[in-house]
Amino acid sequence: MHSQFTQKYQIKDLETISGIKAHTIRIWEQRYDIFNPERSATNIRYYSDADLKKLLNIVSLLKKGLKISDFKDKGEKEIAEIVRKTTHRMPGVEAFTVAMLNFDIVYFNRYFDDSISSVGFDKTLDILIYPLMEKIGILWLTNSITPAHEHFVSNIIRQKFFRQIDLMDHNAESKKTFLLFLPYYEQHEMSLLYSYYLVKKYGHNAVYLGQNVPTEDVLKVSEVIKPDFLVCFFISKTNENEISSLLNIFSSSIPSATILAGGNQIEPDLKFENENIKIMHDIQLFKKYLL
Repeated sequence: MHSQFTQKYQIKDLETISGIKAHTIRIWEQRYDIFNPERSATNIRYYSDADLKKLLNIVSLLKKGLKISDFKDKGEKEIAEIVRKTTHRMPGVEAFTVAMLNFDIVYFNRYFDDSISSVGFDKTLDILIYPLMEKIGILWLTNSITPAHEHFVSNIIRQKFFRQIDLMDHNAESKKTFLLFLPYYEQHEMSLLYSYYLVKKYGHNAVYLGQNVPTEDVLKVSEVIKPDFLVCFFISKTNENEISSLLNIFSSSIPSATILAGGNQIEPDLKFENENIKIMHDIQLFKKYLL
């Protein structure tokens, strides 16, 4: 595609990001003049950042029961305003995505807080925040966002997590101890934060080290707290050998702990000789260790 600085998209990118079929987008162009894409010398359509935001806002309105004909003559800013006026109590992931793309902290916070008020924090995570993080992954793979976008979202969500954790009753006689961290090269914190939240919610003791933790620090902390579980994630691109090597170090150095590892960089068929290494391919597997 296209450099992340030009913010140009092919129609297949819009389909991947929005979930709307390329065929449907073309029909909207022809019938309603929704978009006016640029064309390359070889007649390939290219869409702008504004086109993407407009499309995501349209998807949000369609999910609220509106029809494409209701706003076919509206511009991107007018459609965005309709979304803001109609997004009460239950925003969609598209509204969050557009707020992220615009670095709109006011509306991102408003959507988040409205959803928490409507369905609670846990439900907001399940139906909005995790789909948003998946959407961010798609946007990242298509070079549609910069690291600043992810940091913008991560910092807001981090604040929400810690606020919820601070509101919990902290049981001094916790059942298990979890050490949560990201490896020394890993910055993507959302899955780890969610795990931390769940550990605290289920009444266990948690030591949260956060991002980019050197291996020797993990081992030193483990000597002191004697964790029952180590929890880590591999999101940034890395190779299978490096993941295996690192997990084997933790497994052999802390044999009394169960190593729980997740993230999209771990292949489903990756096997380990050490039985205390467990791979988490979804959050339900992690919850089993909290019971």
